Amino acid sequence: MKIRAYMIFMLLGLLFAVKADSGNIRQAGEGRYILENEYLEVELNALKGGGIENIRYKPANTSLTGGSQGISFEDRIYRQRREGSNRLVETEYFISRPYSVKILKDTGKEISVEVSSGGLSDFLSGLKVSKVYTLRDKTPALFVEERLENTSASPLEAGIWTTNFFRISGALPERNKYYTPTEKGLREIMHPGADATVGGIWTLTPVSDWKAIVGDTSGVGIAAIFEANHLSGFLDWYSDKGNSTFEWMIREQKIEPQSVFKTGYVIFAVSEFNRIDNVMDSRIVGSIEYQPEKVKAGEESEITYRLSCYENDLVKVKERIKTDGKVIKENVLDNVKLEAGKNFTGTLRQKIEKEGVYWVEIEVVPGVSSLFASAAALKTQLTLKGVSESLIVTRPAGTTLEKDELAALSRHNTTLAVFLGTHKIRQVMESLDRPGDTPVAVVYHASWPDEMVLRGTIDDIADKVQAAGLERSALILVGGVVNRTGFRRSHLYRDR
Repeated sequence: MKIRAYMIFMLLGLLFAVKADSGNIRQAGEGRYILENEYLEVELNALKGGGIENIRYKPANTSLTGGSQGISFEDRIYRQRREGSNRLVETEYFISRPYSVKILKDTGKEISVEVSSGGLSDFLSGLKVSKVYTLRDKTPALFVEERLENTSASPLEAGIWTTNFFRISGALPERNKYYTPTEKGLREIMHPGADATVGGIWTLTPVSDWKAIVGDTSGVGIAAIFEANHLSGFLDWYSDKGNSTFEWMIREQKIEPQSVFKTGYVIFAVSEFNRIDNVMDSRIVGSIEYQPEKVKAGEESEITYRLSCYENDLVKVKERIKTDGKVIKENVLDNVKLEAGKNFTGTLRQKIEKEGVYWVEIEVVPGVSSLFASAAALKTQLTLKGVSESLIVTRPAGTTLEKDELAALSRHNTTLAVFLGTHKIRQVMESLDRPGDTPVAVVYHASWPDEMVLRGTIDDIADKVQAAGLERSALILVGGVVNRTGFRRSHLYRDR
């Protein structure tokens, strides 16, 4: 394979559509911006490809990254083509390219910044490349959306190749454990260590949507979680100078003229973790502190595990001990509340009757949906005879949905449940094709101690949501069932 790289060193004027210091964003020198919330401090450098110089986990004052060039996120745009019997990978680097910067949102609940640039090589001349970095209140995660926009009149093919210098480094240098799910199970490599080969390790057919790193002494770690349908492969590489990293490739896409390809990933920071065994439901990190050599026949074994989620959730947890492919014990914990940024710790105790190889398995099952919990909070039903006989569940357009059908779906005059729409509540209400006095409820953190219920109509609910400062973790319900009036008793409950 030949690599043909287009190194761009053109100096372009920066178009800063930003405020110098506002809310949780501040400028730290020319082209440098710092975003932060309670958990993370993220340093951006617009002069170097809009890349990230460092991410600091504030509770432990621990750096999560460390690039040799000052940039910890180095993006490349690539395409593949045939030239005779050779397969060429043409690559354009953006690390030396200044990006324009635009603040999309800066409130007490969310910070969102867009950095963008255009491709200058022949094969990328019509491509606009942009990234949106988002931090949310009380959330130990950085959300990244990458966009490739074809502004030309012809189709373009391009993918994203990213190098990230993830390395946990606290007050003292420490070794890092890198975790990769493979077809043969979870691969763990310690760096520095005998298995950390300088040549690197390719994973071209990922079996899952995540990779992780944990500091060997600090217990601080990162889980990088991707959109599985876009992920092409990973490359881990290590050096004898202490540097280590992994790269990921987003599959090459055919982008039609005047169209945009979007993909996203989450960098989720955790603490008090000795290892990372799994990422469940693309958001819950699990760690099992289990050492088989310490388990003795006839003695009771105590096994501890931890779960951490970057958003509040209510789930069911199944704890299992297995040997020879058989489950010898299973416990089920209902209604386990996971709080963003806080670990849930569970303990599994079992007397081992005979020597052998034992496995511990933790399964997380989604709990009561916020849809049904919201109905309970409103003391209503999602369908009421004479008011609404059907339920439609939908969401507005966003990162993974280019176009929604809110207007068409609202014309059915059924109960309409809208997920992922609180941050754009005004836009959602304007999209609905129903009278302005149609009842609407917004339920925040349904079933949680801080549950909040806002009632209104299509005309006024957006003002109430904005006044309450709600931007996420809430469900929107539209229709007459919200007020629970004018319905007829179902024949199921008639006197017999």
